[in-house]
Parts: sequence; C-alpha cells; structure tokens
Amino acid sequence: MYFLYHELSSIPQAYTYVLHQDAFRDQIDLFQQPSQNKRISARLTFDDGHISNHEIAFPMLADRGMTADFFLTANWIGKRNGYMNWSQVRDLHGAGQRIGAHGWSHKLLTHCSPDELKLELFDARKLLEDELGAPVTSLSFPGGRFSKRILGVCLEAGYTSMFSSTPQLTTLPIGSLTGRLNVRGGWPLSYIQNLLDLEKNLLRSLERQDRLKGLAKKILGDSLYERIWSVANREALGTDTSADNRT
Repeated sequence: MYFLYHELSSIPQAYTYVLHQDAFRDQIDLFQQPSQNKRISARLTFDDGHISNHEIAFPMLADRGMTADFFLTANWIGKRNGYMNWSQVRDLHGAGQRIGAHGWSHKLLTHCSPDELKLELFDARKLLEDELGAPVTSLSFPGGRFSKRILGVCLEAGYTSMFSSTPQLTTLPIGSLTGRLNVRGGWPLSYIQNLLDLEKNLLRSLERQDRLKGLAKKILGDSLYERIWSVANREALGTDTSADNRT
C-alpha cells in the first residue's frame, strides 16, 4: 500500500493533511516492524515539496534507512515560501530518495489546454531532470485529477509510472497507474495498524468513500467542491484551493 503525505509539523495543526512529527515517527516505526502473513507492506510518498519534507521527514527516513517518493511542483522549488529549494531537493536525490513530478504549477491537469499540459507535464519533467542530472519518470496528479486523455499525454511526456490519490492496494489496470492512501492528521496509530491488517478490510471502506467523493465532484463541479472541501478541512476561503487540496 502506498501512503500519501503532504506537510509535517512540530506543533499541532488543525488542517487535515498536516501531520504532527511524532505521529509520522510512530507510523514509520510501525512500517518497519517485521511483516506478518496477513499484513500489508507500506511505501511512502510525499506531494508538493513542502520544506518539512526535508527538515522533518528526510532525517527520520535517513536514520531508519528508508526511502520514499517525493513528488515536487516544479515551479514552486526555490520560489514559493515554505517549500524546498534546489539544494534541499538535491540533498534528497543524492541520498537515494526518489524524485518525481507533481506538475509545473499544481494546476488540475483535467482543466488544462494542450499548451498548458505541455508546461505542466513536459516542462516540469525537463526542469527537474536538468537540475538533478538524472531521469525523472514518475508523476503524481495534482488534486488527484486525471482522465484517459491525461494518461495518454503523460505517456507522451515520458512518464512511466503515475500515482493517483485513489486508495487502492494494487496498481490500477490502466497502464502504470498506482493508487495511494491520503494520510490524515487525526488518525490514531491504531487506525494505521488496522489499515495494514488484511483481515480488517478497512481499505475497502475507504475505496467506497472515495467513489462517493468522486461522484460528489462530478455533481458539484471542481470549483464548488473545492470551496466546500476548504471549509471542511479548515482552510480559509480565498486561498488557491486547487493548490491546497493536498493531492
């Protein structure tokens, strides 16, 4: 199972997708425990490129010999307050952490024109590769939005593995598309333990919830859905919700 993280913090936060550093430490320690017959193995991913990924997550992972996939919004690197700079990104890459793309500006790909898709997919990948001097062939979809058309353009842009925010245990049957579970800050460790237990079958419940969320997006439309999402997740209206939707 792939777990999706965004921002970590040393102080408690009300926002749904900000995880306290102690909770993150407990979770990765749990993931390192010896696997049992009916337990799911865990892999870690991070979206957006928040500076806490370097300052908090990276040292903890390094201490435990763990690696993760860091999907970065290319044009935020070294430009957006609170997000990593190129030196920090190179630290991750040089230590064996995996770097992937998360678009150029975090614009929802399903809203992009052909020219905008070139920027979000082709140009983002080229910038990351030029700065790192290494291939970048993985992508996570901003806002979790994708379609068959988007998947086709991603393949043209050279991405061989793509990640959604759909909670699923295995790779989806569409090319190299993999689902992930968006970790919420309020989940107790016991809930994470139960998610890893195949006999508990909690992932099926989350998959059903995700399908209902997808239906709500179709009925309400992205703009209205994101405004409601922002209020429900304690984000102030007036912010760039397409960027702050943490997927």
